[in-house]
Amino acid sequence: MNESRTQQLQQSTGNSGRLRVIEEQVSDLLKTFEDQDAQVWAYLIGGVVALLVGLVAAYYYAKSVREKRKSTLEKVKDALRGGISL
Repeated sequence: MNESRTQQLQQSTGNSGRLRVIEEQVSDLLKTFEDQDAQVWAYLIGGVVALLVGLVAAYYYAKSVREKRKSTLEKVKDALRGGISL
């Protein structure tokens, strides 16, 4: 009877050790997911900021191209309507 009790204790000790290892692995996996989640948010925010900067730059570029295409007569009309723009 003592032998079976000893075997049960050894098995339970082995199981608790395995359980600890599994708990550590799950904990490490969750930490990895949290780190990756933070990276995804950082990339997403960076992408949105880059998109906004690109849109603003495209707007000003298109505006300057439109100004360059205006004829001399249109430039004079604009200057007379709104005053001389600097």
